[in-house]
Amino acid sequence: MGATLLLLLVPVVLALLMFWGALTSRRSVLVGLVALGAAFFAMLGAWHAWAETRSVGWALGYLSVAGLCGFTAFRHLGRRREDAPPDA
Repeated sequence: MGATLLLLLVPVVLALLMFWGALTSRRSVLVGLVALGAAFFAMLGAWHAWAETRSVGWALGYLSVAGLCGFTAFRHLGRRREDAPPDA
């Protein structure tokens, strides 16, 4: 029972962390790394959905999740304008 609860709870917590990261203006390396990992696994899921079953619906669903995760990772791990060097 504990392992089942853990397998259900961890993805939900990580998804909530990722969606919070997509909506907040604060930057966090932890949120960026979680989003980067989720984007990678969502891309693998999209590839698997297309390669095994040719399911366009599942592949597009996984790709949309990967896009949101990539956006969140870029936002949290990328440089801000204040951090960028001044133009010469």
